[in-house]
Amino acid sequence: MYTKVIIGSKAYFERISASLEGSFLHINSKEKLEEVQQTKICLVEDNYADVVEHLPENSICLLGSSFAENNSNIIRYNDWPGCIEQEGLEVTNNISEEGKSAIGDLGKKPILVPNVDGFISQRIISLIINEAYFTEADGVSTEEDIDTAMMLGTNYPYGPIEWSKLIGIEKIYALLNKMTESNKKYSPCDALKAIGRK
Repeated sequence: MYTKVIIGSKAYFERISASLEGSFLHINSKEKLEEVQQTKICLVEDNYADVVEHLPENSICLLGSSFAENNSNIIRYNDWPGCIEQEGLEVTNNISEEGKSAIGDLGKKPILVPNVDGFISQRIISLIINEAYFTEADGVSTEEDIDTAMMLGTNYPYGPIEWSKLIGIEKIYALLNKMTESNKKYSPCDALKAIGRK
């Protein structure tokens, strides 16, 4: 039996913990590592991601992260609000059969994507959010009207401004900034820079 290790934000765990079958261990301190058992699903808050180094060798590690990971033992998944609630879950295509089983334990169907920064949906969502902030900065519309127009006009789960705040503007900025290294079209607008650098 594998230890299934899931790393993500506290808010994410609050959304999924009630739906998990069987027992699980929520690791929010290094002391809790002593409680790890092979029959448990370990939920690790991202502030304690370094505990991965101390987990059993037969662990399956699912990491909620926007950034490409070189460790072949880590399977990245998309934990952004608006994405994590869906039936399908974006995961990197290095996933094993045991990893797919771990995703199934969350009630999700794995959607295999390349191990690149931002998966697929995060890259697109971050550009939409960036453009929304450009639109506001240009005086075209207000935050409220931009959100209303996009929710009613495109059936998005959230308006782009609201979405950015749910995800965390600093996360949007960090992803755009990283992708800008290879393509300037991802350059974050000044409003995102001002908030994201704080």
